[in-house]
Amino acid sequence: MRIPSFARLILLVLPLSFLFSGCTKDDQVAETPPTLGVSSVQPIDLNNILVSVGSTIQLKISGSKGSKSLQSLAIKEAGVLLPPIRLKQGGNPVSSNPVLVDATAFDLTFDLIAHADASKKVYDIILSDTNGVSTTKTIVITCLNAAPVLREPEEDVSVIRSPGSIVGTIFKVVKGTSDLKSITILLDGKVPSDLSGIFLGQLQTPVATNIITLSGNDTQGLNKELFIKTPTTIGTYVYTIRFQDTNGLEASRKIQITVGSPVISLTGILANAAGSSTVGGLDLDSGASTSILASNPTSSTAEIRDEGLVNPPADKTWRQQISGINGTEVKSLVPGTNGMPAGFTFESILYKEEISLLWAKGVNFTEKSADGARNISGKIKTGDLFLVKSPSKYYLMKTSEIKPTAADEKDQFLFSIKW
Repeated sequence: MRIPSFARLILLVLPLSFLFSGCTKDDQVAETPPTLGVSSVQPIDLNNILVSVGSTIQLKISGSKGSKSLQSLAIKEAGVLLPPIRLKQGGNPVSSNPVLVDATAFDLTFDLIAHADASKKVYDIILSDTNGVSTTKTIVITCLNAAPVLREPEEDVSVIRSPGSIVGTIFKVVKGTSDLKSITILLDGKVPSDLSGIFLGQLQTPVATNIITLSGNDTQGLNKELFIKTPTTIGTYVYTIRFQDTNGLEASRKIQITVGSPVISLTGILANAAGSSTVGGLDLDSGASTSILASNPTSSTAEIRDEGLVNPPADKTWRQQISGINGTEVKSLVPGTNGMPAGFTFESILYKEEISLLWAKGVNFTEKSADGARNISGKIKTGDLFLVKSPSKYYLMKTSEIKPTAADEKDQFLFSIKW
């Protein structure tokens, strides 16, 4: 039977009317995705994080809802969900990945443990709502093999020793990514030709080769003492100790050994300058008392001088103060001040070279002599320490005894001297 043309038109239009009548205004509005923020507690570039393998990266992640409530936060490594054991909160692994989050907003801190191989990987942080709409932030982490770590000594070592003595240094080394492989020792930047004075872990047999191959438990971590017999020639020697792993990475420390000369110790008496024309100065090289008058030949050998009386003849009180003479400089040395250890003692100084190193830590005199010509010490007490610098050498002095005499000007200082 033939269908009339107007009927065919109705049949064509009718399905279209049902199609359009099924759409609503709400269906035509796109859903707003959630807002995601990612930052780091550490000062790093999230687009190019460079760390050692297995390092922990602290991430601050925040989010807020869009059109729909928030549901979960997922972290993927190279497109695969990160195992919960490598994503921690408060030091504990999360119970699952994705992590459920508050419906409206959240602000959380995570410890993300980077991958364990030396490579670059992309991590996606994905925040999803209950309708499955998500927002993604991407960070890139490049992991490098970790070098060995020197736990002890924590810094380079510097010592002063006499010729032919033994310097022992304990080395505690923890392996990085790879096993420890060897120890290399350099002297002043070069391979030493003589190894007879270098010992590892004992003092019976010196090391046989400069590159010491490690084996057994030593490849996992080292805790041994390295002994170096100091050269017989006075001078400064720098030993570099390198610990290398099988991956070619290394950690190193320097041991600077100054081979010094034992100090000369003596005692000197410095008399009140008002006592006579033959006293008032002290020769620190010999401990001999000298004059301070230029007309007296002994005055030329003095390094320090006494400052005499307060204001003669009205006030004949002994000042108990000293100053330099013949071009020498004098400073106070105060333990616990100006970089000096509080426990420093005069007795601890054994080598000449140690005295010169103390000079920078001395305290300058600020008081002026009666004639204004020189700087002088304060009133000296028993135990006071002084440094003296002449044109050619350094001296260390300790005030061992003070002997004032009220009846005359026979007052005296007794100084212990090292140079």
